[in-house]
Amino acid sequence: MRFILGVLVVVFATVFLAEHSDAIGCMAKLCASNPKSVPRGCPDKDGTCGTFKGKRCDRSMPEAIDFECDEGSVIYAPFDGEMTYYMPYAGEKDKECADRGVRIEGTGIWQGYYALIHTMIPDTFGGTVKAGDRIGINGRSECILPEGQQEHSAALGHCIGQVCETNTRNSLIGSPMKSDKRFNGVIGWELNCPLAPGDDPEDSTRAPMVYSPISGSAFGRFRLTMSQKGNYDGCNNDGIFIVGSGSWIDFEARIYNVRFREDLALGRSINVEAGQHIANRLVCEDGTDSIFLEIRHKGIPVNVTNLLTGPRCGMPKFD
Repeated sequence: MRFILGVLVVVFATVFLAEHSDAIGCMAKLCASNPKSVPRGCPDKDGTCGTFKGKRCDRSMPEAIDFECDEGSVIYAPFDGEMTYYMPYAGEKDKECADRGVRIEGTGIWQGYYALIHTMIPDTFGGTVKAGDRIGINGRSECILPEGQQEHSAALGHCIGQVCETNTRNSLIGSPMKSDKRFNGVIGWELNCPLAPGDDPEDSTRAPMVYSPISGSAFGRFRLTMSQKGNYDGCNNDGIFIVGSGSWIDFEARIYNVRFREDLALGRSINVEAGQHIANRLVCEDGTDSIFLEIRHKGIPVNVTNLLTGPRCGMPKFD
């Protein structure tokens, strides 16, 4: 069965790659089953178009190109860059099956370009990639793979991807699984999370985005300490928690020194995807350029360092 892979590549967020490719060379093969990167036709058999700004089946006209790619086929990085997780439908429940992809910010001769690739199952959710590197498979296991092939992709789904916007490799401060008295002595990982470049010329830096380390069905805010008057004082007295769902059932993640996105709903029955932007690091006068992550399984702190820092990982095993 044919499956469509959507790709958008732009420079400075506005100009389509095809207008400039002669100056910097060709992209690497994107899909194993489509070695020549042939775009979907216009009009296609169903009357829709896979071309840039072509009308799709939902009547949208995205600034992107569709490429034919067989179900479960390997996907490769089109050029060198830094890869992060990308949700094309921003967590919409009715689009959950297709709401998974990656964003690659170009480096080297591809500086200033970025690629958005979806729908796919990423092998990892962040880090440096080279042109031609395997980055995942086409589609999503729950949608397209036969039952006998779903276990491998489910294991890859237990990778913990990039947690802080400015730390693509989840680099740690100090040892893993350390206790931190700043956060009531909890045990976990202190992650580098320096300020991000500002979006406005007048603001040279901004608070970096923080991404959910797991998928979840509940999302909330917590405060660490309360004053004798019943007030929650202090700039860095804030954090978030995610109650796991799906392949992360029985897990809970807590992130300290962050503030939740106010445009997101808090509470139960909330669809949170791994890699979704759910918070921003706090910027306090006496604060640090880091965040602290705690992972619990059935209420008990667990060591999942391999899932957090490893290039490949699988379902943790507990005695």
